[in-house]
Amino acid sequence: IGLLYACGDAVDQDMEQATRYMGRAASQGDQQAVAWLDAHCPKKPQWLDKLLTFKQEDGQAGEGGESGETRDGDGSDNSDS
Repeated sequence: IGLLYACGDAVDQDMEQATRYMGRAASQGDQQAVAWLDAHCPKKPQWLDKLLTFKQEDGQAGEGGESGETRDGDGSDNSDS
């Protein structure tokens, strides 16, 4: 979906939405999404930089495993508190 927004295929081109969807994919260990973000977002938004840093510190980047925490693509957690 992120690539659709980035290219404007079937939807209006929206790089902010593309970045959010690619951030979600990267947070789940998708290395293509990480590479896309590195190439297209040299100055990453703070939420994305924190998300990618969190994954690297947790040892999850590239493994696709669970970290024990659930996070949205914007870096926020899904807890009700």
